[in-house]
Amino acid sequence: QTTTKYALFSITFSYFRALHLVRQQKEVFAMSRSKPQLSNERMKMIQEHKNFIERQQRIQYFMRMAKKGEEMKLQRIEQKRMEERRISQFENMKKLAMNRLAAVIQRVYRGYLARKTVENLRHEQQKADLAIVFLNGCATEIMRVWRGYCGRRDTERLRREMAEFLFILREREAGVEEEEFAMQLQSLDQA
Repeated sequence: QTTTKYALFSITFSYFRALHLVRQQKEVFAMSRSKPQLSNERMKMIQEHKNFIERQQRIQYFMRMAKKGEEMKLQRIEQKRMEERRISQFENMKKLAMNRLAAVIQRVYRGYLARKTVENLRHEQQKADLAIVFLNGCATEIMRVWRGYCGRRDTERLRREMAEFLFILREREAGVEEEEFAMQLQSLDQA
């Protein structure tokens, strides 16, 4: 077990040492390939290129500003045109206002006429409803009287039928009692 630990330690140590050496060699190689010093002529060319790019950016900036100025000028011209149109339309607006006022007056008057018509129709409907209520009350009274008459008539008929039925029943009972009495008398006479 100790040997295994020592072997693992040795392998790890060797790995990190190799990495360190590779990094050193990489730095040495990178220094040997470093860029040489630029000449004055090359430096001037680079500076001129930077100046050219800067001039291009300024030109683009001023072009954008000029375009904005043109747009603002067009907007001002368009606003003036709109104002002139508004002034010319003002007279038309007066005519429109007069037409609108006339339309409002007509609308109000038509509303008044419609309300008046609805009021009259409602009044007529109320009269019709009251007439129906009155007629319903009369019909109810007539039905009440008729039902009372029919009920009394039917009751009288039932009383008569019941009286006849009871009479017949009593007559039969009396006949049965007479026969029983006669049989008792016969049985007494025989005895």
